[in-house]
Amino acid sequence: MKKFTKILAVILAALFVVGCFAACSGSSNEEEKTLLKVGFDQDGFVPFGYTDENGDWTGFDLELAKECIALMDGYDDIELVPLEWNSKDTLMDTGAVDIIWNGFTIQGREDKYEWTKPYMSNRQVVIVAEDSGINNLGDLADKIVGTQKDSSGLDAIESNEELMAIIKDNAPMQFDGYETALMELEVGSVDALVIDEQVISVKIKNGDAEGIKILDEALSTEDYGVGAKKGNTELIAAIENALNTLAENGKVAELSEKYFGYDATVWAAE
Repeated sequence: MKKFTKILAVILAALFVVGCFAACSGSSNEEEKTLLKVGFDQDGFVPFGYTDENGDWTGFDLELAKECIALMDGYDDIELVPLEWNSKDTLMDTGAVDIIWNGFTIQGREDKYEWTKPYMSNRQVVIVAEDSGINNLGDLADKIVGTQKDSSGLDAIESNEELMAIIKDNAPMQFDGYETALMELEVGSVDALVIDEQVISVKIKNGDAEGIKILDEALSTEDYGVGAKKGNTELIAAIENALNTLAENGKVAELSEKYFGYDATVWAAE
């Protein structure tokens, strides 16, 4: 009986060691998994990055990032990092995100980040309610004009001296995200918003921004790119190589058709 008990103890101990080894090996493999941390606006930036009807993150930029990572050496997958837009620099500096890929405007930030070449062009436009009586920039005199914090829209307003001189309080109202800003426009808390044309055009097309019109005069034109921390040229080069492949095989155009209804990109394979 004692002999049997000793044998059983040895078997159990061996099984325990094997189990520990397997668990430890699994944990080690998990730790070794290399993720590319992709930062994007947590408030949603349709159609670039947003939550779908199932509550999952999706969008043109996020799908394009997933396609790229499959072609890049050294990375296993992407990690989606929703962030407050005005905290993006801090998160990049601390390594919480590797890149910003979210309708990210290059102009005015050329020396702040490493950039891919542009993959899409855009304009900063003014939107108002259709029945507002506002038809041009001059009609914004003493009107409340809003936009997102730390955005290209804010830069476009503040760099337009004539507009700054006539709008109410000589300063734009700033919101954490465009979804909040659009709700404020709907209820009349603001008279006009400055927003990315690519974003509002899709919303109007999809019926998500009814009763809204875009003024003919744009405040600025710009380009979207993928931005990484200054000096991270190797990562940007790898993303560009992947995008070149996706442009060649038609995937970039296919995703643009899916989210915009046409090929809105300007990326040309090299």
